[in-house]
Amino acid sequence: MAAQQRIGTGQPTRSVNGIGRTGSLLDLGRSEMGSLYSTTLLGCSVYQIVWWFVVYSVLGVVVETMFCLVHEGLLESRFGVLFLPLRPLYGVGGAMCTLLLTGLRQEPVLVFGFGMLIASVVEYLASEVMEKVFGTASWDYSDKVLNLHGRICVQYSVGWGLLALLTVYVINPVLSDLVGTVSRRVGEVVLTVLIILTLLSMTITLAALARLRHRVLVLQARSRGETVTWRDTPVDRMIDRLAPDPIMINTFPRASLILRLSELTGTERAWIRLPGHPARRPPPRRAVAESPDAAPFRGSRGSSQPLSDGQS
Repeated sequence: MAAQQRIGTGQPTRSVNGIGRTGSLLDLGRSEMGSLYSTTLLGCSVYQIVWWFVVYSVLGVVVETMFCLVHEGLLESRFGVLFLPLRPLYGVGGAMCTLLLTGLRQEPVLVFGFGMLIASVVEYLASEVMEKVFGTASWDYSDKVLNLHGRICVQYSVGWGLLALLTVYVINPVLSDLVGTVSRRVGEVVLTVLIILTLLSMTITLAALARLRHRVLVLQARSRGETVTWRDTPVDRMIDRLAPDPIMINTFPRASLILRLSELTGTERAWIRLPGHPARRPPPRRAVAESPDAAPFRGSRGSSQPLSDGQS
């Protein structure tokens, strides 16, 4: 048969349906990814660094959920992206602290101090970018002592320093052992799948936030009696199907842009309050910002009220 390899000719097998070619492409892709994962940065492989990002992103959801549960008695979404239990802010901070501070293991004071600095810079930049690009903010430390533009404050920076100690001395040694027990080939495949899913989730999240900003702007204009054209392209409709209002509101319940949407549509977010905690009181209503470009409502990390009231 023409599609079969001729015995003894040394000619490569040609598949009628292209399976051989597909296999070659997959092998090439694995080879390229393997080379990328083997690249080192400050003595650590990209393979290790990406695993740190993924694991610390997941742990960030755990930390935020437990903080909210203990501090407020509330169980609600603390995801940082749609559809996946990840908080990339923690992933970036955790990976950077591990990469930059592991060499300082003999100096816990320096680990604490630089951990405060690294995580605070990451937190500040994340807040700045989200506010400037999407007109939304998820926390406000303006009422805290020694805060910087409401984006970071000493109280939580100290907490970041303590988490850096936990990362360097407790979590990372265990994580390194766990990653080392997994076959490198299997680990690379799993990690590649996780990277693809994370990138897809981030892309949908950013597109949904941009779409939501436009939606809020239109709703605000219509509430003032203005006639505004609603953008409705096939891409917009696809985003609306992937991330409808209830999904956005319940995934990011404390983002200021979400709070504006709730004010305009009357849609309430869902939460579970544990027994023994005070019932949630309706917050005083405040005027909705006239434009997503206006100073966004911010909510503090430890707010016991829906954050549209600006209280902590």
